[in-house]
Amino acid sequence: MEIRILGAALLALAVLVPALALFNFKPFGDLRRNRFTLREMLRDLSRSELGATILYTTPVIGAPSATAITASQAAATQTQVAQITFADGDTTIPFVHNWGLPASFPTWGFPEISYYWLSQNASPTSFGTALTFGIANTNQVTVNKTSVGVGSGGVLQVILRRPHSIGQ
Repeated sequence: MEIRILGAALLALAVLVPALALFNFKPFGDLRRNRFTLREMLRDLSRSELGATILYTTPVIGAPSATAITASQAAATQTQVAQITFADGDTTIPFVHNWGLPASFPTWGFPEISYYWLSQNASPTSFGTALTFGIANTNQVTVNKTSVGVGSGGVLQVILRRPHSIGQ
């Protein structure tokens, strides 16, 4: 009996996902940009509905990727960028930078962190999401969303910059 229910659910999903894309359902992007390959639809759906995800967009790794930059790639860059998608109930996601910073750097507040919201699930006037950043680990920054509930999710752009004498 459960197998029939699972089969029916999978069949319904197989029909529903492409249908939602044709009607320009928000998680699937804008039809004018021709973004309706199945892989992109499922990625966008998982990012918008299934929890916190991180998409590393640092140019040194090429196309945006869910895989963090390697230590050897990180050695060649001073700035790293990631796009983080939080669902309403999510609270924490690690931004792995693999810089291997000296143990004293978190004491001095490094790496430098900048961020801005690309989209918010609530209107800006009712948006009450606060963020904190954990920098104790010398290979990652932990991004913490301190509020949960309806409207507290969204897409966040986080920029990390390590100190370097060139920027002084």
